[in-house]
Amino acid sequence: MGKLYNKKAPFYGFLSFICKSSKIISYFVLAFPIILFCQELIEPKPYTVIDANVIRLKPKVPEGLSIKEVRFYAIYCIPTTIEPVKEMIGLAKKPPFYFYWNVSQILDQDMWRIQFFCDIVESSGKIISGKEKPLRHIILDRNPDYQKKIVYADFIKNMDSLIKDDSIIFKPYKPSSFKFGDNKLTFQVLWSKERLGIYIKVEDEYIYSSYHPDLWPKKEIWEDDFVGIMFDIIRGHSPIIENDDRIIRVSPKGYVTLFDHKIKRGPPDTAGIIKTCLKVTGKINDNIHPDTGYEILALIPFSYLGWNPEKSDTVGFNLFSTDKEVKGDDRLWASWSGASRLQAANPTEWGRLILSPEASSKNKRACRYIILVIILLGILVAVIKQLQRKRQKTSNLNNKEEDSKPPFVLQIENYINKEYSSSDFSLEITAKRFNFSKSYFGKHFKKLFNQTYSKYLNKVRIEEAKNRLLNTSENINQIAFGIGYDNFDTFLKAFKKVTGMNPSEFRAQGKGMSSKTRTND
Repeated sequence: MGKLYNKKAPFYGFLSFICKSSKIISYFVLAFPIILFCQELIEPKPYTVIDANVIRLKPKVPEGLSIKEVRFYAIYCIPTTIEPVKEMIGLAKKPPFYFYWNVSQILDQDMWRIQFFCDIVESSGKIISGKEKPLRHIILDRNPDYQKKIVYADFIKNMDSLIKDDSIIFKPYKPSSFKFGDNKLTFQVLWSKERLGIYIKVEDEYIYSSYHPDLWPKKEIWEDDFVGIMFDIIRGHSPIIENDDRIIRVSPKGYVTLFDHKIKRGPPDTAGIIKTCLKVTGKINDNIHPDTGYEILALIPFSYLGWNPEKSDTVGFNLFSTDKEVKGDDRLWASWSGASRLQAANPTEWGRLILSPEASSKNKRACRYIILVIILLGILVAVIKQLQRKRQKTSNLNNKEEDSKPPFVLQIENYINKEYSSSDFSLEITAKRFNFSKSYFGKHFKKLFNQTYSKYLNKVRIEEAKNRLLNTSENINQIAFGIGYDNFDTFLKAFKKVTGMNPSEFRAQGKGMSSKTRTND
Protein backbone atom coordinates (compact mmCIF):
# COMPACT_ATOMS: atom_id res chain seq x y z
CA MET A 1 0.00 0.00 0.00
CA GLY A 2 1.37 3.36 -1.03
CA LYS A 3 2.43 6.03 1.51
CA LEU A 4 0.02 8.88 2.07
CA TYR A 5 1.69 12.21 1.29
CA ASN A 6 1.38 14.79 4.08
CA LYS A 7 2.51 18.37 3.44
CA LYS A 8 3.56 18.77 7.09
CA ALA A 9 5.52 15.51 7.13
CA PRO A 10 8.79 17.03 5.88
CA PHE A 11 8.64 19.74 8.55
CA TYR A 12 7.82 17.34 11.37
CA GLY A 13 10.49 14.96 10.14
CA PHE A 14 13.11 17.72 10.19
CA LEU A 15 11.87 18.86 13.65
CA SER A 16 12.16 15.30 14.92
CA PHE A 17 15.74 15.11 13.64
CA ILE A 18 16.54 18.38 15.37
CA CYS A 19 15.08 17.14 18.66
CA LYS A 20 17.00 13.89 18.49
CA SER A 21 20.20 15.79 17.73
CA SER A 22 19.51 18.66 20.12
CA LYS A 23 22.16 17.54 22.57
CA ILE A 24 24.85 17.44 19.88
CA ILE A 25 23.70 20.72 18.37
CA SER A 26 23.65 22.46 21.73
CA TYR A 27 27.20 21.41 22.43
CA PHE A 28 28.27 22.62 19.00
CA VAL A 29 26.48 25.96 19.35
CA LEU A 30 28.10 26.55 22.74
CA ALA A 31 31.54 25.43 21.64
CA PHE A 32 31.66 27.18 18.25
CA PRO A 33 32.40 30.71 19.52
CA ILE A 34 35.03 29.30 21.87
CA ILE A 35 36.72 27.32 19.10
CA LEU A 36 36.53 30.30 16.79
CA PHE A 37 38.18 32.52 19.39
CA CYS A 38 40.66 30.44 21.31
CA GLN A 39 42.68 29.28 18.36
CA GLU A 40 43.99 32.69 17.46
CA LEU A 41 45.94 35.62 18.85
CA ILE A 42 45.07 39.05 17.48
CA GLU A 43 48.34 40.64 18.56
CA PRO A 44 50.88 40.63 17.11
CA LYS A 45 49.53 40.18 13.62
CA PRO A 46 51.15 37.83 11.08
CA TYR A 47 54.13 39.29 9.17
CA THR A 48 54.90 41.66 12.02
CA VAL A 49 58.56 42.64 12.46
CA ILE A 50 59.41 42.80 16.15
CA ASP A 51 62.36 45.09 16.82
CA ALA A 52 62.01 45.40 20.61
CA ASN A 53 62.85 43.12 23.54
CA VAL A 54 59.27 42.89 24.83
CA ILE A 55 56.31 41.40 22.98
CA ARG A 56 52.69 41.92 23.99
CA LEU A 57 50.48 38.93 23.27
CA LYS A 58 46.81 39.78 23.08
CA PRO A 59 44.07 37.11 22.74
CA LYS A 60 40.56 37.64 21.48
CA VAL A 61 38.42 37.17 24.59
CA PRO A 62 34.80 36.04 24.01
CA GLU A 63 31.97 37.65 25.90
CA GLY A 64 30.00 35.67 28.47
CA LEU A 65 32.65 32.98 28.91
CA SER A 66 33.92 32.27 32.44
CA ILE A 67 37.69 32.14 32.05
CA LYS A 68 40.05 31.08 34.81
CA GLU A 69 43.28 31.84 32.94
CA VAL A 70 44.91 32.04 29.52
CA ARG A 71 48.16 30.17 29.01
CA PHE A 72 50.64 31.44 26.43
CA TYR A 73 53.12 29.26 24.54
CA ALA A 74 56.01 30.05 22.21
CA ILE A 75 57.80 27.90 19.68
CA TYR A 76 61.23 29.17 18.65
CA CYS A 77 64.64 27.95 17.55
CA ILE A 78 68.05 27.90 19.19
CA PRO A 79 71.37 27.39 17.35
CA THR A 80 72.34 24.15 19.08
CA THR A 81 69.37 22.03 17.95
CA ILE A 82 67.54 21.45 14.70
CA GLU A 83 64.13 20.91 16.29
CA PRO A 84 62.41 24.02 17.68
CA VAL A 85 61.81 24.57 21.38
CA LYS A 86 58.24 24.62 22.72
CA GLU A 87 57.86 26.56 25.95
CA MET A 88 55.05 27.84 28.13
CA ILE A 89 56.09 31.45 28.55
CA GLY A 90 53.42 32.63 30.99
CA LEU A 91 49.76 33.05 31.81
CA ALA A 92 47.20 35.79 32.39
CA LYS A 93 44.45 35.48 35.02
CA LYS A 94 42.72 38.83 34.74
CA PRO A 95 40.97 40.52 31.83
CA PRO A 96 41.91 41.65 29.25
CA PHE A 97 44.38 38.72 29.54
CA TYR A 98 47.39 40.44 28.01
CA PHE A 99 50.83 38.92 28.47
CA TYR A 100 54.20 40.62 28.04
CA TRP A 101 57.10 38.36 27.09
CA ASN A 102 60.73 39.43 27.42
CA VAL A 103 62.60 38.09 24.39
CA SER A 104 65.99 39.66 25.16
CA GLN A 105 67.52 36.18 25.59
CA ILE A 106 66.02 34.85 22.35
CA LEU A 107 68.09 35.16 19.17
CA ASP A 108 66.64 36.92 16.14
CA GLN A 109 64.46 34.59 14.04
CA ASP A 110 63.21 34.78 10.49
CA MET A 111 59.57 34.38 9.50
CA TRP A 112 59.61 30.55 9.56
CA ARG A 113 60.95 30.03 13.08
CA ILE A 114 58.90 31.64 15.83
CA GLN A 115 55.26 30.80 16.61
CA PHE A 116 52.77 31.58 19.37
CA PHE A 117 49.50 30.06 20.56
CA CYS A 118 47.37 30.18 23.70
CA ASP A 119 45.19 27.78 25.68
CA ILE A 120 42.04 28.93 27.42
CA VAL A 121 41.22 27.39 30.79
CA GLU A 122 37.59 27.74 31.78
CA SER A 123 36.45 28.04 35.41
CA SER A 124 35.29 24.44 35.19
CA GLY A 125 38.84 23.36 34.34
CA LYS A 126 38.11 22.61 30.71
CA ILE A 127 41.04 23.48 28.41
CA ILE A 128 40.49 24.62 24.88
CA SER A 129 43.83 24.56 23.09
CA GLY A 130 44.95 26.74 20.20
CA LYS A 131 48.06 24.73 19.27
CA GLU A 132 46.42 23.54 16.07
CA LYS A 133 46.24 27.12 14.87
CA PRO A 134 49.38 28.92 16.04
CA LEU A 135 50.29 32.47 15.15
CA ARG A 136 52.95 32.22 12.44
CA HIS A 137 55.11 34.46 10.24
CA ILE A 138 56.44 36.65 13.05
CA ILE A 139 59.91 38.13 12.45
CA LEU A 140 62.19 38.84 15.39
CA ASP A 141 64.80 41.26 14.04
CA ARG A 142 66.05 43.72 16.63
CA ASN A 143 69.44 44.27 15.04
CA PRO A 144 68.98 44.61 11.26
CA ASP A 145 72.43 44.36 9.75
CA TYR A 146 72.56 45.34 6.11
CA GLN A 147 75.60 43.34 5.12
CA LYS A 148 78.47 45.17 3.44
CA LYS A 149 79.82 42.01 1.87
CA ILE A 150 80.02 42.22 -1.93
CA VAL A 151 80.78 39.65 -4.60
CA TYR A 152 81.38 40.64 -8.24
CA ALA A 153 80.29 38.67 -11.29
CA ASP A 154 82.59 38.78 -14.32
CA PHE A 155 81.14 39.02 -17.81
CA ILE A 156 81.52 36.08 -20.21
CA LYS A 157 80.22 36.06 -23.78
CA ASN A 158 79.40 32.34 -24.03
CA MET A 159 78.22 30.64 -20.87
CA ASP A 160 78.19 27.23 -22.61
CA SER A 161 81.99 27.41 -22.89
CA LEU A 162 82.14 26.47 -19.22
CA ILE A 163 80.80 23.01 -20.02
CA LYS A 164 82.14 20.32 -22.35
CA ASP A 165 80.39 16.98 -22.89
CA ASP A 166 78.17 17.67 -19.86
CA SER A 167 81.26 18.13 -17.68
CA ILE A 168 82.43 21.24 -15.87
CA ILE A 169 85.67 22.54 -17.36
CA PHE A 170 85.59 25.92 -15.62
CA LYS A 171 88.33 26.67 -13.10
CA PRO A 172 87.64 29.57 -10.71
CA TYR A 173 90.13 32.41 -11.02
CA LYS A 174 88.48 34.89 -8.59
CA PRO A 175 86.95 32.59 -5.98
CA SER A 176 85.13 33.53 -2.80
CA SER A 177 84.85 31.01 0.03
CA PHE A 178 83.69 30.29 3.55
CA LYS A 179 84.21 27.37 5.95
CA PHE A 180 81.92 25.52 8.34
CA GLY A 181 82.86 22.46 10.36
CA ASP A 182 85.10 20.23 8.28
CA ASN A 183 83.63 21.70 5.09
CA LYS A 184 84.67 24.48 2.75
CA LEU A 185 82.55 26.10 0.06
CA THR A 186 84.21 27.95 -2.83
CA PHE A 187 82.23 29.81 -5.48
CA GLN A 188 82.48 32.29 -8.34
CA VAL A 189 79.73 34.13 -10.21
CA LEU A 190 79.74 34.87 -13.95
CA TRP A 191 77.17 36.47 -16.21
CA SER A 192 76.24 36.77 -19.85
CA LYS A 193 73.46 38.75 -21.49
CA GLU A 194 70.88 36.00 -20.90
CA ARG A 195 72.04 34.03 -17.85
CA LEU A 196 73.82 34.08 -14.55
CA GLY A 197 76.33 31.29 -13.96
CA ILE A 198 77.28 30.24 -10.43
CA TYR A 199 80.10 27.77 -9.93
CA ILE A 200 80.10 26.11 -6.49
CA LYS A 201 82.59 23.64 -5.05
CA VAL A 202 81.82 21.94 -1.71
CA GLU A 203 84.62 20.08 0.04
CA ASP A 204 83.09 17.46 2.35
CA GLU A 205 84.19 14.04 3.58
CA TYR A 206 80.67 12.64 3.63
CA ILE A 207 77.94 13.55 1.16
CA TYR A 208 74.38 12.60 2.02
CA SER A 209 71.54 12.93 -0.46
CA SER A 210 68.40 10.81 -0.65
CA TYR A 211 66.16 13.42 -2.25
CA HIS A 212 64.49 12.73 -5.57
CA PRO A 213 61.84 14.88 -7.30
CA ASP A 214 59.44 11.91 -7.38
CA LEU A 215 59.48 11.84 -3.56
CA TRP A 216 58.25 15.41 -3.23
CA PRO A 217 56.36 16.63 -1.22
CA LYS A 218 56.78 13.74 1.23
CA LYS A 219 60.52 14.33 1.28
CA GLU A 220 62.08 17.78 1.10
CA ILE A 221 65.50 18.63 -0.25
CA TRP A 222 66.41 20.47 2.96
CA GLU A 223 66.61 17.13 4.81
CA ASP A 224 69.88 16.35 2.93
CA ASP A 225 73.09 18.08 1.96
CA PHE A 226 72.43 20.94 -0.46
CA VAL A 227 73.44 24.45 -1.42
CA GLY A 228 71.05 27.38 -1.52
CA ILE A 229 71.26 30.52 -3.68
CA MET A 230 69.26 33.56 -2.59
CA PHE A 231 68.36 36.69 -4.56
CA ASP A 232 66.73 39.94 -3.44
CA ILE A 233 66.14 41.47 -6.87
CA ILE A 234 64.90 44.94 -5.90
CA ARG A 235 67.29 45.13 -2.92
CA GLY A 236 64.46 46.10 -0.59
CA HIS A 237 66.32 44.59 2.39
CA SER A 238 62.97 43.65 3.83
CA PRO A 239 63.08 41.28 6.80
CA ILE A 240 60.33 39.29 5.06
CA ILE A 241 60.68 37.12 1.97
CA GLU A 242 58.75 38.97 -0.75
CA ASN A 243 57.51 38.30 -4.27
CA ASP A 244 60.74 39.50 -5.91
CA ASP A 245 62.94 37.22 -3.78
CA ARG A 246 64.18 33.92 -5.17
CA ILE A 247 65.67 30.91 -3.38
CA ILE A 248 67.15 28.10 -5.45
CA ARG A 249 68.29 24.86 -3.82
CA VAL A 250 70.55 22.34 -5.54
CA SER A 251 71.31 18.85 -4.20
CA PRO A 252 74.62 16.96 -4.70
CA LYS A 253 72.77 14.89 -7.31
CA GLY A 254 71.97 18.02 -9.31
CA TYR A 255 68.26 18.18 -8.47
CA VAL A 256 66.86 21.69 -8.24
CA THR A 257 63.97 23.02 -6.20
CA LEU A 258 62.50 26.49 -6.60
CA PHE A 259 61.41 27.90 -3.27
CA ASP A 260 57.86 29.26 -3.08
CA HIS A 261 57.70 31.78 -0.23
CA LYS A 262 53.91 31.56 -0.05
CA ILE A 263 53.82 27.92 1.02
CA LYS A 264 57.35 27.58 2.44
CA ARG A 265 57.94 24.63 0.17
CA GLY A 266 60.47 23.84 -2.51
CA PRO A 267 58.75 22.18 -5.47
CA PRO A 268 61.12 20.49 -7.93
CA ASP A 269 62.20 22.32 -11.09
CA THR A 270 60.35 19.97 -13.41
CA ALA A 271 60.39 22.51 -16.25
CA GLY A 272 64.19 22.60 -16.28
CA ILE A 273 64.38 26.36 -15.74
CA ILE A 274 67.74 26.06 -14.01
CA LYS A 275 70.36 24.13 -15.94
CA THR A 276 72.90 22.34 -13.76
CA CYS A 277 76.10 20.44 -14.40
CA LEU A 278 77.50 18.21 -11.67
CA LYS A 279 80.81 16.63 -10.77
CA VAL A 280 81.11 14.42 -7.67
CA THR A 281 84.45 13.23 -6.32
CA GLY A 282 83.71 10.06 -4.38
CA LYS A 283 80.42 8.27 -3.72
CA ILE A 284 77.26 9.80 -2.36
CA ASN A 285 75.78 8.15 0.78
CA ASP A 286 78.94 6.12 1.37
CA ASN A 287 79.99 6.58 4.97
CA ILE A 288 82.84 4.10 4.76
CA HIS A 289 85.03 5.63 2.07
CA PRO A 290 85.67 9.34 2.58
CA ASP A 291 84.60 11.68 -0.19
CA THR A 292 86.26 14.91 -1.21
CA GLY A 293 83.16 16.82 -2.25
CA TYR A 294 81.20 17.91 -5.29
CA GLU A 295 81.05 20.73 -7.85
CA ILE A 296 77.95 22.39 -9.26
CA LEU A 297 77.53 24.84 -12.12
CA ALA A 298 74.06 26.40 -12.07
CA LEU A 299 72.94 28.46 -15.09
CA ILE A 300 70.07 30.71 -14.06
CA PRO A 301 68.11 32.75 -16.65
CA PHE A 302 67.67 36.43 -15.84
CA SER A 303 64.06 36.04 -16.99
CA TYR A 304 63.33 33.64 -14.11
CA LEU A 305 64.89 36.00 -11.60
CA GLY A 306 62.94 38.97 -12.97
CA TRP A 307 66.23 40.83 -13.24
CA ASN A 308 67.08 43.14 -16.12
CA PRO A 309 70.88 43.61 -16.04
CA GLU A 310 70.64 46.57 -18.43
CA LYS A 311 68.67 48.56 -15.85
CA SER A 312 70.30 47.37 -12.62
CA ASP A 313 73.67 45.79 -11.99
CA THR A 314 73.17 45.03 -8.28
CA VAL A 315 70.91 42.67 -6.31
CA GLY A 316 70.78 41.33 -2.78
CA PHE A 317 72.57 37.98 -2.65
CA ASN A 318 73.49 35.15 -0.33
CA LEU A 319 74.80 31.63 -0.67
CA PHE A 320 74.43 28.98 2.01
CA SER A 321 75.12 25.28 2.45
CA THR A 322 73.94 22.51 4.74
CA ASP A 323 75.83 19.37 5.66
CA LYS A 324 74.13 16.40 7.31
CA GLU A 325 76.70 14.72 9.52
CA VAL A 326 76.67 10.96 10.08
CA LYS A 327 77.34 11.09 13.81
CA GLY A 328 74.27 12.07 15.76
CA ASP A 329 72.40 13.01 12.61
CA ASP A 330 73.50 16.61 13.13
CA ARG A 331 73.22 19.18 10.37
CA LEU A 332 75.77 21.96 9.86
CA TRP A 333 74.70 25.23 8.29
CA ALA A 334 76.63 28.30 7.14
CA SER A 335 76.24 31.21 4.73
CA TRP A 336 78.56 33.48 2.75
CA SER A 337 77.11 36.68 4.26
CA GLY A 338 77.55 35.38 7.80
CA ALA A 339 73.82 35.19 8.55
CA SER A 340 72.93 32.40 10.99
CA ARG A 341 70.61 29.48 10.27
CA LEU A 342 67.89 31.20 12.28
CA GLN A 343 67.98 34.20 9.94
CA ALA A 344 68.38 32.38 6.64
CA ALA A 345 65.18 33.81 5.17
CA ASN A 346 65.89 37.37 6.30
CA PRO A 347 67.07 39.54 3.34
CA THR A 348 68.35 42.20 5.74
CA GLU A 349 71.20 39.81 6.51
CA TRP A 350 72.21 39.10 2.90
CA GLY A 351 75.10 40.66 0.99
CA ARG A 352 75.21 42.11 -2.53
CA LEU A 353 75.99 40.75 -5.98
CA ILE A 354 77.30 43.29 -8.53
CA LEU A 355 77.70 42.63 -12.24
CA SER A 356 81.10 43.80 -13.50
CA PRO A 357 80.80 45.70 -16.83
CA GLU A 358 81.26 43.69 -20.01
CA ALA A 359 84.41 44.31 -22.07
CA SER A 360 82.77 46.62 -24.61
CA SER A 361 81.25 48.67 -21.80
CA LYS A 362 84.65 48.87 -20.13
CA ASN A 363 86.18 50.21 -23.33
CA LYS A 364 83.40 52.72 -23.74
CA ARG A 365 83.76 53.89 -20.16
CA ALA A 366 87.54 54.09 -20.56
CA CYS A 367 87.12 56.28 -23.68
CA ARG A 368 84.67 58.50 -21.82
CA TYR A 369 87.12 58.90 -18.95
CA ILE A 370 89.98 59.73 -21.34
CA ILE A 371 87.88 62.34 -23.16
CA LEU A 372 86.77 63.82 -19.84
CA VAL A 373 90.39 64.01 -18.63
CA ILE A 374 91.47 65.69 -21.89
CA ILE A 375 88.67 68.27 -21.56
CA LEU A 376 89.57 68.98 -17.96
CA LEU A 377 93.26 69.32 -18.84
CA GLY A 378 92.35 71.75 -21.66
CA ILE A 379 90.31 73.87 -19.28
CA LEU A 380 93.13 73.80 -16.73
CA VAL A 381 95.72 74.90 -19.35
CA ALA A 382 93.46 77.73 -20.53
CA VAL A 383 92.97 78.97 -16.96
CA ILE A 384 96.75 78.86 -16.30
CA LYS A 385 97.48 80.80 -19.49
CA GLN A 386 94.89 83.42 -18.60
CA LEU A 387 96.44 83.86 -15.17
CA GLN A 388 99.87 84.14 -16.72
CA ARG A 389 98.66 86.84 -19.12
CA LYS A 390 97.12 88.77 -16.26
CA ARG A 391 100.29 88.57 -14.21
CA GLN A 392 102.41 89.58 -17.21
CA LYS A 393 100.19 92.55 -17.88
CA THR A 394 100.47 93.68 -14.26
CA SER A 395 104.22 93.18 -14.35
CA ASN A 396 104.51 95.19 -17.56
CA LEU A 397 102.59 98.08 -16.08
CA ASN A 398 104.37 98.22 -12.72
CA ASN A 399 107.81 96.64 -13.10
CA LYS A 400 109.00 97.21 -16.68
CA GLU A 401 112.68 97.52 -17.28
CA GLU A 402 113.86 100.88 -18.59
CA ASP A 403 114.85 99.64 -22.02
CA SER A 404 111.46 98.02 -22.59
CA LYS A 405 109.45 101.22 -22.01
CA PRO A 406 108.26 103.39 -24.89
CA PRO A 407 110.42 106.49 -25.47
CA PHE A 408 107.57 108.88 -24.63
CA VAL A 409 107.10 107.23 -21.21
CA LEU A 410 110.82 107.47 -20.51
CA GLN A 411 110.75 111.17 -21.38
CA ILE A 412 107.93 111.84 -18.93
CA GLU A 413 109.66 109.84 -16.14
CA ASN A 414 112.97 111.64 -16.69
CA TYR A 415 111.27 115.03 -16.65
CA ILE A 416 109.39 114.31 -13.39
CA ASN A 417 112.48 112.83 -11.72
CA LYS A 418 114.37 116.05 -12.63
CA GLU A 419 111.71 118.63 -11.63
CA TYR A 420 109.79 116.99 -8.75
CA SER A 421 111.65 118.97 -6.03
CA SER A 422 110.09 122.25 -7.16
CA SER A 423 107.18 123.17 -4.93
CA ASP A 424 105.16 124.61 -7.82
CA PHE A 425 105.68 121.50 -10.00
CA SER A 426 102.27 120.26 -11.18
CA LEU A 427 100.29 118.38 -13.81
CA GLU A 428 99.64 121.58 -15.71
CA ILE A 429 103.40 122.38 -15.99
CA THR A 430 104.20 118.85 -17.17
CA ALA A 431 101.37 118.92 -19.76
CA LYS A 432 102.65 122.22 -21.19
CA ARG A 433 106.17 120.78 -21.35
CA PHE A 434 104.88 118.10 -23.74
CA ASN A 435 102.44 120.38 -25.58
CA PHE A 436 99.19 118.85 -24.24
CA SER A 437 96.21 120.25 -22.43
CA LYS A 438 95.95 119.49 -18.74
CA SER A 439 92.83 117.27 -19.03
CA TYR A 440 94.06 115.34 -22.08
CA PHE A 441 97.50 114.71 -20.60
CA GLY A 442 95.99 113.62 -17.24
CA LYS A 443 93.79 110.96 -18.91
CA HIS A 444 96.59 109.54 -21.03
CA PHE A 445 99.04 109.66 -18.12
CA LYS A 446 96.70 107.37 -16.13
CA LYS A 447 96.53 104.93 -19.07
CA LEU A 448 100.32 104.91 -19.51
CA PHE A 449 101.26 104.62 -15.82
CA ASN A 450 98.16 102.86 -14.46
CA GLN A 451 97.82 105.58 -11.79
CA THR A 452 97.01 109.28 -11.52
CA TYR A 453 99.65 111.99 -11.95
CA SER A 454 99.41 113.19 -8.33
CA LYS A 455 99.80 109.65 -6.99
CA TYR A 456 102.83 109.06 -9.15
CA LEU A 457 104.42 112.39 -8.14
CA ASN A 458 103.86 111.62 -4.43
CA LYS A 459 105.43 108.20 -4.95
CA VAL A 460 108.57 109.74 -6.47
CA ARG A 461 108.86 112.31 -3.69
CA ILE A 462 108.30 109.79 -0.87
CA GLU A 463 110.89 107.42 -2.33
CA GLU A 464 113.40 110.29 -2.29
CA ALA A 465 112.39 111.16 1.28
CA LYS A 466 112.97 107.56 2.39
CA ASN A 467 116.39 107.59 0.77
CA ARG A 468 117.39 110.83 2.55
CA LEU A 469 116.04 109.66 5.92
CA LEU A 470 118.22 106.57 5.82
CA ASN A 471 121.33 107.95 4.16
CA THR A 472 121.63 111.61 5.32
CA SER A 473 121.52 113.52 8.59
CA GLU A 474 119.10 116.17 7.32
CA ASN A 475 116.24 116.95 9.62
CA ILE A 476 112.74 116.03 8.54
CA ASN A 477 111.70 119.64 7.76
CA GLN A 478 114.61 120.09 5.39
CA ILE A 479 113.78 116.84 3.64
CA ALA A 480 110.08 117.75 3.27
CA PHE A 481 110.73 121.13 1.67
CA GLY A 482 113.69 119.78 -0.28
CA ILE A 483 111.55 117.25 -2.19
CA GLY A 484 108.85 119.74 -3.25
CA TYR A 485 106.34 119.91 -0.34
CA ASP A 486 105.48 123.47 0.71
CA ASN A 487 103.44 122.25 3.71
CA PHE A 488 104.96 120.02 6.40
CA ASP A 489 101.61 118.50 7.46
CA THR A 490 100.90 117.52 3.87
CA PHE A 491 104.26 115.73 3.75
CA LEU A 492 103.56 113.86 6.99
CA LYS A 493 100.16 112.63 5.76
CA ALA A 494 101.57 111.56 2.38
CA PHE A 495 104.52 109.76 3.98
CA LYS A 496 102.36 107.84 6.48
CA LYS A 497 99.87 106.89 3.77
CA VAL A 498 102.63 105.29 1.72
CA THR A 499 104.78 103.72 4.48
CA GLY A 500 102.31 103.26 7.34
CA MET A 501 104.52 105.23 9.78
CA ASN A 502 105.79 108.77 10.32
CA PRO A 503 109.27 109.85 9.11
CA SER A 504 110.96 109.69 12.53
CA GLU A 505 109.74 106.13 13.11
CA PHE A 506 110.92 105.14 9.65
CA ARG A 507 114.39 106.63 10.25
CA ALA A 508 114.67 104.91 13.68
CA GLN A 509 113.58 101.57 12.25
CA GLY A 510 116.04 101.90 9.37
CA LYS A 511 118.95 102.67 11.67
CA GLY A 512 118.01 99.72 13.91
CA MET A 513 118.08 97.36 10.92
CA SER A 514 121.47 98.74 9.86
CA SER A 515 123.00 98.19 13.34
CA LYS A 516 121.74 94.60 13.41
CA THR A 517 123.26 93.98 10.00
CA ARG A 518 126.63 95.34 11.11
CA THR A 519 126.54 93.22 14.30
CA ASN A 520 125.85 90.09 12.29
CA ASP A 521 128.67 90.92 9.95
